[in-house]
Amino acid sequence: MKAAHTRALAVLVLLVAGLAVSSRVRSALRAPSHAPAHGAESPTPSATAVSSADLVHLSADDRPARARGEPRSVAAILAALSGLYADTGALDWASAQALLERRRAAEQDLFARLAALGAGGARELEREYARADLRGKLLLARALGRIDDGEAPGVLKALASAEGNPNARREMLLALGQRSEPDAHATLVAVLKTDADPSDRVAAAQALAGRANALAQLAESMGSDPDPAVRLKAVASIGRIGGASARNALGEAARNQGLDEQLRLFTIHELGRSFGDGAVEVLGEILRDPAPAIRKAAVAAFGRLRSQSALAFLRAIAEQDPSPAIRGEAMRVLAARE
Repeated sequence: MKAAHTRALAVLVLLVAGLAVSSRVRSALRAPSHAPAHGAESPTPSATAVSSADLVHLSADDRPARARGEPRSVAAILAALSGLYADTGALDWASAQALLERRRAAEQDLFARLAALGAGGARELEREYARADLRGKLLLARALGRIDDGEAPGVLKALASAEGNPNARREMLLALGQRSEPDAHATLVAVLKTDADPSDRVAAAQALAGRANALAQLAESMGSDPDPAVRLKAVASIGRIGGASARNALGEAARNQGLDEQLRLFTIHELGRSFGDGAVEVLGEILRDPAPAIRKAAVAAFGRLRSQSALAFLRAIAEQDPSPAIRGEAMRVLAARE
């Protein structure tokens, strides 16, 4: 009787163990066969779905994207982006640096996939924009600047006009600066000339940097925009255009005694930085300005130049300038050259 009771207990234990194993097997069958690789599509991208260790190693997988099961739809890419920035808790310095590098690399990879969508992709990005968080919106805006889709400028313009966040609007304006379509240029010029928000005008001026066909509009903003940040950004953007016309526009502003001194000083700096020895004659004229601060800035700009003409101007100012401070500055620059 006792032996029979013992056998019955043993059978009961085996049954319970079998049920537990069966439950685990069913759970395993329902779950993914392996942890998703970095950027993998997940129906519920929660903050707890990605650990700090995962984030450090996710980008190390060098298999093709298709083999890794990485996201290809816009919604999946945005979910992967959100997962990248899940809370990892406290990390030591080395782990934190490694995590930042992995995040940057992975985010760049997600951006490249969005930008590669091609024709029709701009509208797909637009549809997902409203559901994206700010980080996702910034990524979408960047992708719209690079995507090979002629509809992108119109999408960027529409999204920017409806967007209330200044950081997102700035990213869209900068993305328009990456576009070659005439509509993109026209939108940026209109923002620079008429937008009520100075930060938007600053972004438009930055986006127009290096565009020779924007020189007239940038020069106008440089001289007349009511916001000093816009004026300074226009100066820098003109410097990136290069060429005689841009140099002359900056030279005219630098010599204009009716403009505020800060703008003139920055313009002189930009002449030396962007045009080098090509700005010798313009800077030489500025050495005759009545304001000591302006002449001193011109002397400092000459410090960037290496031509014999620049040396001749410096020697002359070191000997003839009426201000001892300016003569001393010229001698200091000359001494540093020798």
